[in-house]
Amino acid sequence: MRIAKTTDTGSVGDVYALADELLADAEQFQRATAAVPGELFIAFRSLPREYGRRSTVRYVSADDVLYLDVAVAEEDIAELTFDEQRDLLRSELRALVQRGVRSRTAGWSRAQRHTINSAFEALSSGTDAAPGDGVLADTPT
Repeated sequence: MRIAKTTDTGSVGDVYALADELLADAEQFQRATAAVPGELFIAFRSLPREYGRRSTVRYVSADDVLYLDVAVAEEDIAELTFDEQRDLLRSELRALVQRGVRSRTAGWSRAQRHTINSAFEALSSGTDAAPGDGVLADTPT
């Protein structure tokens, strides 16, 4: 399973840097999920609360992509330390991956769903995943 990301962040907080940090070991995720078809695409956003942007998850079967849109309000992260922002993003991402993997439209087997969850947990916690090859695509907005 390929993994790609984009960011849409304002000047408040460290979401842009954290997106890079959290996906620094994306190749490990791709190796661990090599037998799982499709792509995991994550959009990291930090925007003013007035925009009303919420985190969402959806699987698009035509594209074979699980889209995670992680949105945090700038006001919620303005006073947080880098580590606190990291914890907030990790928690939000884990919840979205778990929701997305349960998608009924995705054709993944139970074992493949478990593989995605396990590989993402390893990715977000910085632990090792299975061997193989892969490349993280960074698509700026």
